[in-house]
Amino acid sequence: MEKMIKVLLVVAFLLTTASSALAETEKKASKDEKGLYLGANFLVPVNPVLMDYNGGTRVQTLWGLGLEGSIGYSFETKTNKVSPRIELAASFSDIAIASVTTALSTTELSEFSTKLFLNAYLDLFRYVYIGGGVGVSFTSYNIEDSSTGIDMDVLSTSAFAANVAAGFNFPVSKSVTINLGFRTEFLGSTDLIIGRAHYVSSLGVRYTF
Repeated sequence: MEKMIKVLLVVAFLLTTASSALAETEKKASKDEKGLYLGANFLVPVNPVLMDYNGGTRVQTLWGLGLEGSIGYSFETKTNKVSPRIELAASFSDIAIASVTTALSTTELSEFSTKLFLNAYLDLFRYVYIGGGVGVSFTSYNIEDSSTGIDMDVLSTSAFAANVAAGFNFPVSKSVTINLGFRTEFLGSTDLIIGRAHYVSSLGVRYTF
């Protein structure tokens, strides 16, 4: 019985020591990830819109591709469970062409967007983040009509924009973090598009100095 108690005490000591060392390592790693950072993301936006054209026909846009760059700052806190950060992000995306077919013609719409956001995030337990931001979008549209042969840029406009986001952080070193994210961008209406929203998946990397 006495030997069993000694074994249990040794096991408890080893577990406590290992737990303390792991917590200290986690704390140091988390601290290393705080400070000024640069980020780059590959974007895949999906964009359902309502097009006010030839009587207002609903358009289901397919998918597009984009790139995003950001600069931000991650703040150190007393607890590693919640860490705030802010960033300024600029993205460029080319939405895939959507087609609208009527009795008289087929009309194709393409959209190129440049967006600038000021975002705020909360990193939860290092590995999960939530947040959002506000900004502005600059958008140009191209329309091609089969019945008339028209192929031209029909509108360039800017509008208020906002987004909500969530995703996952995967730290790979004290300076490099891989992130996988999902966000919904709410873009103001224009003369051509009503009630725009982009649903964006992103995969990127963040480097902390």
